[in-house]
Amino acid sequence: MKWGYTKMIGSRITGKSRIIIIILSVILAGAALFLSIIRADAAQEDYGFRLRGEAVKLRGEDAYDVTIYAYSAKDFSGYVRMSVINNSSDSISYDTKISLPAGTEKSFTLRIPTVGYFNEEFETPLAILDNQKKELYTENAQVFLNVPTEPVRVGVYSSIYDKMSYLSLDGDKLARLNGDVPVETVDLSKANLNEELPALNYIVIDSYDTNLLAASDIAKIERFVSDGGILIIGTGANEGLSIKGFSKNFIDATISGRGVNTQLLNLETADIIYGYSYYYSGFGIDGYYKRVDKGVLYLASVSLGDKGLTENLGAPRYIKDLYDMTYNASSFYYDKNSSSVDYDSMTRFFEYIEGLKNIKIVGLKWLVVGYVLLIGPVLYLILKKFNRREYFWAVIPALTVIAVIVVMIFARRYKLSERNVASVSLASLDGDKIERTYAAAFSTRKGNISFETADDILGVGSIYNYSGRYNGRKNTTYGVTAEGNTLSLSHEGQNAFDKGYFVMQSENDASGSIKVELNKNFSAGRYGTITNYTEYDIDYYLVYMGNNYSIVKGAKPGESSDISKDLIYFGTYYLSGDSSYIPKAFENNDKADSSAVAALLFGMEELEADSNAFVIGLTGRHDRISRGDINELSYGLYYQYIEYQEDKVFDD
Repeated sequence: MKWGYTKMIGSRITGKSRIIIIILSVILAGAALFLSIIRADAAQEDYGFRLRGEAVKLRGEDAYDVTIYAYSAKDFSGYVRMSVINNSSDSISYDTKISLPAGTEKSFTLRIPTVGYFNEEFETPLAILDNQKKELYTENAQVFLNVPTEPVRVGVYSSIYDKMSYLSLDGDKLARLNGDVPVETVDLSKANLNEELPALNYIVIDSYDTNLLAASDIAKIERFVSDGGILIIGTGANEGLSIKGFSKNFIDATISGRGVNTQLLNLETADIIYGYSYYYSGFGIDGYYKRVDKGVLYLASVSLGDKGLTENLGAPRYIKDLYDMTYNASSFYYDKNSSSVDYDSMTRFFEYIEGLKNIKIVGLKWLVVGYVLLIGPVLYLILKKFNRREYFWAVIPALTVIAVIVVMIFARRYKLSERNVASVSLASLDGDKIERTYAAAFSTRKGNISFETADDILGVGSIYNYSGRYNGRKNTTYGVTAEGNTLSLSHEGQNAFDKGYFVMQSENDASGSIKVELNKNFSAGRYGTITNYTEYDIDYYLVYMGNNYSIVKGAKPGESSDISKDLIYFGTYYLSGDSSYIPKAFENNDKADSSAVAALLFGMEELEADSNAFVIGLTGRHDRISRGDINELSYGLYYQYIEYQEDKVFDD
């Protein structure tokens, strides 16, 4: 009866009544939503918050400085959050504790390494959070969209540098992919080349005897071009003065005479006999150019220090055309300062670096065998000898309890910590540049992990996932929280052992040197000595020269290693990422620890983009980047550029 009544009521609300009810429900729901939006807007207005952010790319450093300004109309204590959100796995949020007295604006600056990639496609909202991290206000800022572009930097070797101010275009700008950018020049010398080189886009050499440059400086300039830089050399009245110091392989050209260019300001010219693959350009200042790997070498037929240019108001236009022509012929803009480290290479290398050793249970096997023998024939023979076989029922349980306790004590060595960090820090021995630390953090019991860092961390970022492992999420999986001097990092993993990959920057202090002496029969890096003049016990060295590298046993401070006798591994570097497969060969090898080998090769992948000759010393007794109750395996890689000795590199 009840069922029939219910069914009858159901039939009554079909048709027009049901349509009316649906319409009323939609109207009521819309009104509720509208009121909630109004209330939310009113609540935000009541708080009186304002947020804005400005990002600046640091010259010569792979980092941004992001300054965030926060204002509150009322007294407020909580957090300001900046999120960098994309559709990949490296989205990250930065929470900074802040107190805002009523009617005040405060600012703070975040240092963000550029291993994460930022552009207008990324969402960078700013938000105000209360002390429970509940969001109170948001501002859809595009912090990185209008990042001021670094000036184009032109390094100049010239004895008349003061007369060549037109090289900076007298305030005119160059068109680049993200806007018009100014040009700055710097007077290069023996003293400042290392400091200035990483930030240079062009090098101009004119009215300068390059025989005065050290062979190592010449090698650095040649490498600069090979990596995508642009080298412009003036000749003209100076003839071959500025090309003398370079190798014949790099500049395969000779000066054969002189003349006058009547079309370009009557400048004195040099007649140059060019080698293979040079192309003539009359665009701007006459000359010939060729590609050198990613970069461009340009030999101008005139001296850029000629009075016809230095005293001519039209000179900036000519040099601007030359800048544009050589830029368009190079890949400098796309490749300079690019890091070889990405999400894929991190995962491959840290598979070995992270310190999860293979468990060797030989000792445990012997314990089990001993226990079986003890409670079997051994116990039987002992009790039989003393005619006490009736004690079997008591002795066996007692021995079993003892065996279980022994096994538990023995097995403690296999216990995995719940929270784990593996870190590799890369730092120049001469104290130059910033120390960069790469870290993988994971939990063995659950996906989420958080930990505090050391006090000297300047900046934190995540590792950009170049493969674009698309997950369609708009949430952040990495977090950075700053409360005073306390910095905490977190990663939201999906399950146990799900690792989060961070990159950190800190100040770098000078810590000694490593001396590499190669024999004349160097044979691609296998003969010579390495002396440790650092303050560290070096476990292993890696010597890299001309795509060949050797891994060698290390030494204590003041001691030397013989490359041929202490050689652990020799190889050739072909492509980025290939080296990540080598540590597997050392998993069950007594010659070296696979984790340390992986860390060395990881460092080589980073440095190879900057130099064709260097040495790395690895120490396993490095300062931790984490604090508190967390297991950390930390490696320090201390590197030093060395002179490339091409004549000593050959195959057996």
